[in-house]
Amino acid sequence: MRTMRGREWLAVALAVMAFVVIGCENGVGSSSEGRAQGVVKDHPQQANPKVSGAGATSATFTGDLTANTFVSLSADGTTWVDLGSPNGITIKLQNTTDSTNVHGEQDARVGTYARVRLVLQNATATIKAGSTIGSLTLTSDTTVKVGGTDQRVEIDKAVSFQVSSETSFRTAIVFELNAEQWITEQSVQAGVVEDTAIQQATTVAARTESRS
Repeated sequence: MRTMRGREWLAVALAVMAFVVIGCENGVGSSSEGRAQGVVKDHPQQANPKVSGAGATSATFTGDLTANTFVSLSADGTTWVDLGSPNGITIKLQNTTDSTNVHGEQDARVGTYARVRLVLQNATATIKAGSTIGSLTLTSDTTVKVGGTDQRVEIDKAVSFQVSSETSFRTAIVFELNAEQWITEQSVQAGVVEDTAIQQATTVAARTESRS
C-alpha cells in the first residue's frame, strides 16, 4: 500500500481548509445564518400631537395603510439582501398597540449591518370617517395615495445592528411610520403624499428579541 508523503499531506490539508473557508463565505453551516424580522407600526406621537413640516396641522385620525411591502438589509449601503419577496400587508394607522410583521422571521447572514430599507408598493392610506385633520372633519372614508402618484416609496435608513447565530434570539427591525407628520390637511385634500414626507418622518430601530 502506498502512503502519502509529507508534501502530499500538506496539499490535502490546504485543500480541506480552502473548502471550509469558501463554505463559510457562502453561508454554509448553521453558524453562518441567524434570524431577522421586519416590523412596521404607526403609533400616535404622544409627546407632540402637532405635526411638523409644510402644511402642518393638528390631527386626530384612524385608518389603514395597505401596500406590497418588503424589507432589505445592507452592510455597506450598496449591496442589499431582501428578507423576503413583496408581501401584501395592512398597517393600522395611529394605533397605540398594533404592529405588523412584514415577512415574519427569515434567515439572514450573521454579521454587522449598517442600513435597512423599507419598500412600499401600491400603497394607499384609507382615513376613516370622523377623523379630524386640521380644519377638516371627514364625513366618509378618504383614500390617499402614499408615495406619490406611482404609490411607491423606498425608505432607506442608517442603523447599526448585528444578526447573531444564537438560535434562541432574533433581530427585529422596527419601522415607525409617524403618519401624523404626513397625513395633513394638505395631503388629504390633494389625495396624495409624496415620497420625501414619508422618508423624513419614518424612524427605525433594531433590537434583539427572544424567540421563545
